[in-house]
Amino acid sequence: MDQKIENIPINELPEKLIDEIIGEIKPYVINLVGLNDCPSGEDVQLLGSGTLIKIEDKYGILTAQHVIPLLRKFKKIGFNLGTFVHDRPQIDTNLLQIVETGTQTNDSIGPDLAVIILPEYITGMIKPKKTFWNISYNAKNVLSKNIDPEIGLCFVCGVIGEWTKISGPATGFNKVLNCYCLCGYVGIEKYWNEKKFDYLKLSVNYENRPDLPANFGGVSGGGIWRTVLYRSEEGIISYSDLLFLGVAIRQTLTENNLRSIIGHGWHSIYDLLPKLMKKNSNF
Repeated sequence: MDQKIENIPINELPEKLIDEIIGEIKPYVINLVGLNDCPSGEDVQLLGSGTLIKIEDKYGILTAQHVIPLLRKFKKIGFNLGTFVHDRPQIDTNLLQIVETGTQTNDSIGPDLAVIILPEYITGMIKPKKTFWNISYNAKNVLSKNIDPEIGLCFVCGVIGEWTKISGPATGFNKVLNCYCLCGYVGIEKYWNEKKFDYLKLSVNYENRPDLPANFGGVSGGGIWRTVLYRSEEGIISYSDLLFLGVAIRQTLTENNLRSIIGHGWHSIYDLLPKLMKKNSNF
C-alpha cells in the first residue's frame, strides 16, 4: 500500500488517531511536585513537568532548568504515577543529583535544561508504571536524520498549572493535589540555533478554542514529541514512529489569538546534554 507524506489539516485528523498517539507518549510524561511538612499535614505545590529519560546507565527526569530553584525550596519532591493518590514516590531534595546546562541571564532565552538523576529505589518504583526514553540509544537515529521543521505534527505534553486543584481529605490524606496533563498538537513555527543550543517555536491558536488553558504555566519542562503523517491511496491517515525532540521552556504573551511555546530542540537533547553529563564529576 503506497503512502505519501502530507500536510494534513488538523480538522481532518481522526480523534482515534490523536488518542493513539497521545497514548504512546503518556508513559514518558511525569509531573514534579514539591512537598513540605506543615501543621495541617503537607504543603504541596506543582513545580513543573518532565520526561522520563535514560542516558547511558543513568535514569532521570529531563525538565527545564528554571524549575530547579523552586524545587530546592522544598524538602521533598514527589511524582504522580497514576490516578490514585498512593501512586506517588517521593525523595528528599538534598539527596538529588541534578545536572544543569548553565547559568541563565535575564536577557537570554537559555540554555534551560536540567536532568534530575533518580536513585535506584525510585527508578524501581517508577518502571512498573512508566517508561524511560533512551536518549543514548536513540541519539544516532535522531541526529542522523535530516529533520525538516516544516513537516510533521508536534505534541507538547505537560501539566497545566491552572487546572491543578487541591481537594481532600481523601483515603487517609488531609489534602490531595489533582494534576491534569495536556498533550496538545501543534506545528513548528520556527527552528534556530543560538550559542550551540537549538530552539523550537510552536504556535498555539486560541481562536474558537475555549478548551485551551488561558496560561501554560506548569508545562515548563514538558516534552515535545514529533510524528510525520501519511495518507494512503485509500485515504487512510497513519503516522510514523514518535520521536522525543524537544523540551518546553517558556511561553509568549497571547497576541491576535496566538501564543507561542518556546522549547529546546533535538541537538540540545541528544548531542549537548549527554556531553554535559559526562563532564559532570558524579556521572
